[in-house]
Amino acid sequence: MKCRKSLFVSSFALAVLLGAGVSAQAKEWEQAFVVNLTRHEVGEPTYGYTKWGFSKDSLVEIEPGVAIEGTYWNVNETCVCNIIRFGACELFLEHWNFFDLDQNYWNVVLGDSLKAGVALDLNDTTAFVATPSSKSSLIDTYKFTSKEGSTANDTNYFVYRKDSTYYALCQYITVYNRSENWSDDTETGFPAYFVHQCIFQDDGTPTFSKIPMYTGELPEGKPVDPPSVVAKPLRKKVEPVADKPYLVNGKSAKKNSASGIRVEKERVYRQ
Repeated sequence: MKCRKSLFVSSFALAVLLGAGVSAQAKEWEQAFVVNLTRHEVGEPTYGYTKWGFSKDSLVEIEPGVAIEGTYWNVNETCVCNIIRFGACELFLEHWNFFDLDQNYWNVVLGDSLKAGVALDLNDTTAFVATPSSKSSLIDTYKFTSKEGSTANDTNYFVYRKDSTYYALCQYITVYNRSENWSDDTETGFPAYFVHQCIFQDDGTPTFSKIPMYTGELPEGKPVDPPSVVAKPLRKKVEPVADKPYLVNGKSAKKNSASGIRVEKERVYRQ
């Protein structure tokens, strides 16, 4: 009886150890996720633009007014209008809250570098470009710009790391709306959807069993009557000025009036 009890205890301990080993094994999971980049109903009866970001285990759409920890993206617009007609709008892809130093984003610039079952060499700058981050904004992530002469879909990839939680390898397909240019009968495409297929894994290395590829039905772009939206980069570079042609009081060094001029830390701003 004593031997049987010892055997039972040993078997139970082995089962516990094996169970713990199984639960500690790395996981890999996959997700398809579509982002509507156009102005639409995002919260009845509110119209606006989708806000999306990475959660603890996936890409998610963020409800209006809901805060999220980590980085997120959304489209914003600046429009000009007058009494006669509406003018064009400039659309900007904004990236916010990338303040966690344990988050990283790499654009894939060489598709042949993506190998299934092999750890990606994210230090290879010929294949992967790390996106620089500032205190609150992430620059140069998704490709978001107008496309002259063609409205064919584009396919790109990126790698995202959320601290020690997971790596994600994502394919995103850009689907374009289109506007006909009356002057030369060509078309201009404007980003309408980002269609994602992402693979996540939590073993601490950028190793994926396969390369993600979206196989679902793609949303369709639609015609847009001109004048249409124009997608442009979020930020405009302000070059430093070597000499200050104007003083802080708004006057030039030659005592001439210079209304609407502001000087801050070697930069000149015309208001």
